[in-house]
Amino acid sequence: MKKTIILFGLLTLLTGCHFSTEKTSSETVQSVEFLQNIRKSATVQLSQETISPEKIKIKIMLENPEQKEIISARTWLAYDPAVLNAIEIDTTNSDFDLFAPGENNIDATAGVIKIGRSKTGAQKITSSQIIAAEVIFEKISTVTTSIDFFNYHEDNSGNTSINIQLDDSVFNILKKPDVPALIIQ
Repeated sequence: MKKTIILFGLLTLLTGCHFSTEKTSSETVQSVEFLQNIRKSATVQLSQETISPEKIKIKIMLENPEQKEIISARTWLAYDPAVLNAIEIDTTNSDFDLFAPGENNIDATAGVIKIGRSKTGAQKITSSQIIAAEVIFEKISTVTTSIDFFNYHEDNSGNTSINIQLDDSVFNILKKPDVPALIIQ
């Protein structure tokens, strides 16, 4: 009887280890697939268009080469208010239709433009090129200056991010933006 209990215990232990190994292997594969889905592949670019000698339009473009389903973007910009005067955030051509509360405004004193955009409804944003917004500036000095993305973090806790949703979690897929993002002469 004692041998039977020991054999049964040993068999249970070995069987349990076998299932545990399979589960761990399966979880590892799922974790790798999950991490591949949140790989930082998106970029954000600024382009400049001259409206008049004293006014320029800056277009904020998201590059989404893997055409992931973008749920939101935060593209806060920092600029020198002694050289540029931000006049307007124009979202007419934006692929997003909703702005985040408090993130569609200009802080002229600090030289920060707060832009947070998302999409409502069933239609998803999966384009390889996405327009977030355009910003109109007035040049108030002839000094060369720059416009940069404000407060980037690898996770989605910063003020510059391109976000996707997997399961119930939001992930930033934006690569670290170039500094300076744009030189204004």
